[in-house]
Amino acid sequence: MTQNNNSPLTELVTKARTHYFTKPLLDDYSIECVSEKQLWEFFDPSWLYQPKDLYLEPKKLLSQEQRDKLARLSQANTILQDSVLIKDLATDTPILLFHGYQKSFDSYYMQFTAVHPDYRQRGIYSAFLERIIGYTAALGLSTVVSCHSPVNNPVLIAKLKKNFKITALEIDGHMGINVWLTYFHNKELESAFEFRCGHLNFSQAMVQASYGTTEQFYKLLQTVINK
Repeated sequence: MTQNNNSPLTELVTKARTHYFTKPLLDDYSIECVSEKQLWEFFDPSWLYQPKDLYLEPKKLLSQEQRDKLARLSQANTILQDSVLIKDLATDTPILLFHGYQKSFDSYYMQFTAVHPDYRQRGIYSAFLERIIGYTAALGLSTVVSCHSPVNNPVLIAKLKKNFKITALEIDGHMGINVWLTYFHNKELESAFEFRCGHLNFSQAMVQASYGTTEQFYKLLQTVINK
């Protein structure tokens, strides 16, 4: 979907930005909307509240192939989103509905999937999951994420069998308790997640993508392992 520069949405955003992001802050500080690239040119780890912790920069964990693919996505001037309808070839009956979209620069969100009750327990959902995994890998995305009720065992089990990981729990005001699942295409990101869960699998790539005291930690970890 290409964004129309004259669309009502663009007019609404422009009006809101003009009102909130152009007037000086506290009368002494100018506010300017810049590109994301310009923004990060000013970043320095010393600005962080806790700069000595073991922080990682996700973009530095991307392979060059991923970088190239994601760059093409960002230059497409479109919003990556997919609405998929699957039908039974024999009867033309709709059996699966799906909607997903690019949630962040390298993450794809499986927002909605529903299988017709008469077609469950046939492996349809699992087969479609494989298509989504392949599709998002081809686009260069690092992760596929989804959000589910903790009592939705069929979906949770199907995704865990496909190597999705439970990465978060949240309490949502509309939906209640949610379980977030993540599939990692980028294995360095997966290693970083596993490290946060207590696995001592800190890699050299993670060191190179870090700031703070990570390099010292890595040297200490290697000393302990080699004893």
